[in-house]
Amino acid sequence: MMITVFCITCHIILVSGSSVSDDVHQIPAQIITKNKDQAKIVCYHTNNNYDQILWYKKDDNKQLQLLGYCYVGKGYLEPKVDVTIDGDANKNENCTLTIEGLNASSSALYFCAARYHSAACLCSSAQKPHHIFYLCIKDHRHLHLVSH
Repeated sequence: MMITVFCITCHIILVSGSSVSDDVHQIPAQIITKNKDQAKIVCYHTNNNYDQILWYKKDDNKQLQLLGYCYVGKGYLEPKVDVTIDGDANKNENCTLTIEGLNASSSALYFCAARYHSAACLCSSAQKPHHIFYLCIKDHRHLHLVSH
């Protein structure tokens, strides 16, 4: 019998001139669920200047894909993504990424980012992940999300 193991890893990216990683938070630290179920990851920030939270997926091919974002109390998805994003992006508000029907194609590195949304603003990015999450499916039955 072949055992398939795959992992979803989540990092936090802080997109701003600031490099304080404590401004952006991603939870939970651990999830245990069954294959084909869902995973929910919540992102929020504590900075009055940010009004947008973005979610990215980085697959095994090292391709970085924007999944969508929260802005002005609503989630917006990019075309052809198989996730949902809802919530708000203001200070201390939750923006939730939900991945339904977990399977091998869900295996990736997921990034949460917060920034100030402005067409006139040039923002630099800083990556200060202080949480790393691994979501694994083992022999097609159980999922386990662990914080490192």
